[in-house]
Amino acid sequence: MLTLRLASQAGRRFLALGLASLAFGLPATSVAGPVTLRYACASGGDELKSLNRIVAQFEREHPDIRIKVEPIVENYENKLLSMVAANVAPDIANVSPKWYTMFSSRGALMPLGRFPDLQENLDGRYPNIVDAFRRDGQVYAIPRDIACSAYIYYNKDLFRQAGIPFPDGSWTWDTKVRPELREKDFFWVVKTLTKRRQGTKRPVQYGLTTAWPQLWMDTLLESSNVRMWDSDEKPAKLYLDDPKVVEIFRWASDTINKHHWMPSNNEVFLGGGGTMQDEFRKGKIAMLQSGAWEVKDMRLKMRGDWDIAPFPTYARGESPYLPGEGAGTAIFRTTRYPEQAWTFIKWFNGPKGLIPMAQEGESQPSIRSLATTPGIWLPAADAEGAQRLPANLAITDAVSRRVRYRQFPEYFRGGVANDIQGMYYGVLAGEND
Repeated sequence: MLTLRLASQAGRRFLALGLASLAFGLPATSVAGPVTLRYACASGGDELKSLNRIVAQFEREHPDIRIKVEPIVENYENKLLSMVAANVAPDIANVSPKWYTMFSSRGALMPLGRFPDLQENLDGRYPNIVDAFRRDGQVYAIPRDIACSAYIYYNKDLFRQAGIPFPDGSWTWDTKVRPELREKDFFWVVKTLTKRRQGTKRPVQYGLTTAWPQLWMDTLLESSNVRMWDSDEKPAKLYLDDPKVVEIFRWASDTINKHHWMPSNNEVFLGGGGTMQDEFRKGKIAMLQSGAWEVKDMRLKMRGDWDIAPFPTYARGESPYLPGEGAGTAIFRTTRYPEQAWTFIKWFNGPKGLIPMAQEGESQPSIRSLATTPGIWLPAADAEGAQRLPANLAITDAVSRRVRYRQFPEYFRGGVANDIQGMYYGVLAGEND
């Protein structure tokens, strides 16, 4: 007979529980519940609903991991930075190429090189968005989407009414109208598509607008490669009085405040409008410059026939550069669950996480093969009706590779660059000469 000698009453209770477990066919030791990861993002509305569906799919495939989505819809980066300072950072967060350095420079983000399969999760993505999340030889985020913000959405019905051929990629621009080029000159097209009642200053139809005011100045500077400072890495000198800079500033302002080919924010709001996108969809503006993220809403809300074209090239020496946005997913260094966080972000930014968003027209995937496959980002070959638009969506592949993600030190990004953006707004609003 086997005799068990237990040293304490607690030991006897442990044995009793173990025997009871065996009697019911249960394991003798308890199993910890699933790990919960906090995931911060700036998503809202329909995008958040789509995101929650994707997260639910991940949880079904990974029952040992739960994702608590924490949307921050206003002042996202500043609030996230405050959470880091208060030592209550989430495990995972969406970060942008422009702002992630606020966190990586503070040592708040986990370098992803610690994971042996990092490179295989970067291969096949657009190189410029991968490099945008690289700092001092380390990668700090897996790219999710790439988003050039220099697509021209155009109302084909208004082009037909004006007798202007649809853009074919041969547009160029300069800081003047070149009537001899007619439809090959972008600003001749903008001017021609602007309509006024006789004797009135304010148009009843504008030729062009941008999704937000500063995008106009950013695009003219970026696409002409006119520089306002000496170096992105260590900017020390501004070139605000450079004749090339002054010329771009004056032309950007004139298109709005002198020629009135483009509406100012005040003109749209005082006219009873909502957003620039609303006015474009109503047919009051012939062209809208924005990013690929507009596709979903355009499919749902746009009146009439429409398409997209790339922003025109600069006439005086073609520049390959265009402005853009995008997002990646990073892991905070303070997470207690780095392996589970890595499991999530590589799945979330892999095909299973990217395809649903692309099919809904929410975002162009960072994986190039997904962005060029019909039925994912591009419309299916047999699609009909509104879901087939825009017909030229395939241009997003080549155009997105022209996006330049410029990295600045924090002292410049958070200070001087913000002041410059405010200056842009003042010039475009006609407040500053």
